[in-house]
Amino acid sequence: NYDDAKTAFRLVPMLFTFVVCGIVSSTSNTYFVQQASNMNRKIGNWSVPQNIFLLMIEGARQSLIALTYHLYLRGSRRRYAPSVGVAYAMILGVLCCIAAAKVETMRLNVIRVHNLMEKPDETIPMSMFWLSFQFVLIGGLTSVLDLSTSELYRDQWPESMSGLLDSLGSAVTGLGFVCAVGVVDVVGRVSGRDGRISWFQETLNKSRLDNYYWTLAVLGSANLLVFSVAACCFKYNS
Repeated sequence: NYDDAKTAFRLVPMLFTFVVCGIVSSTSNTYFVQQASNMNRKIGNWSVPQNIFLLMIEGARQSLIALTYHLYLRGSRRRYAPSVGVAYAMILGVLCCIAAAKVETMRLNVIRVHNLMEKPDETIPMSMFWLSFQFVLIGGLTSVLDLSTSELYRDQWPESMSGLLDSLGSAVTGLGFVCAVGVVDVVGRVSGRDGRISWFQETLNKSRLDNYYWTLAVLGSANLLVFSVAACCFKYNS
């Protein structure tokens, strides 16, 4: 009916902010993995498989899910908890981008010092475990966001339209992954204007992923501000 449609429409501004979270999350499956591929994997004489980062992501997911569940048990604040959880997830996303930018700057400095700019297949003498920070934070982002958005949909989405809930969350996040391709294209074009060198080159050694991560950090911060305004203006169900 009209009232249910109006309620669903009021959620749209917040739903759009979740797309940016999907853009940030997509980096864990793309650039994060590529960064680790040529970094030093050894601990002593043991070569650690790159899949160790999947365990880090899962560990962060499980630990932060428990913390987020605790957030939802606060009596009268229960109806606001999902929005607080989403904001918390967005903060983790911004911190992830900042950590990734700083580590990438370190990685590029090591590449320059060891003259590896033209040697993309050479192992970079920098431990891949420097990437642990961003993998853990991205795991926290995805876990808290998934739980918080599902609770938000359950509490605020009209019951008459509940059949859409199963696909709504994955559709919004999936849209973020698709938009990530467009963001990379736009950033590459803008950074390469007026004869400047684009941040995205044929190899990561020549690229400036650190600048891209800083761009995502700014985008994520602006997105957090937009979400905060939308969440404060939203009329919550009791």
